[in-house]
Amino acid sequence: MDTARCERSPLEVLNIYAAKTKAVNKVEFDAGPDKIFVCKSVYSSLNRIVDGQGAATTKKQAQHRAALSVLNKLREMDEPKMKGQEK
Repeated sequence: MDTARCERSPLEVLNIYAAKTKAVNKVEFDAGPDKIFVCKSVYSSLNRIVDGQGAATTKKQAQHRAALSVLNKLREMDEPKMKGQEK
């Protein structure tokens, strides 16, 4: 839930999270128009599948943006659970 760390190194955070939850994170690249790389990242665990997409001028940047997209979606899915625990 460390948002600052997610912003700095989303791929590292996603890989750690996937390892802790025994999930698989698959990554695919496509070469888009004008030398833009498009990365699709799919996080798959026993109870949910979340995908994200990122585009950038390098594969690494595209992969980081895709990982950040997945992390943001996972965070949104977990927010109702976290609010219920605060009470």
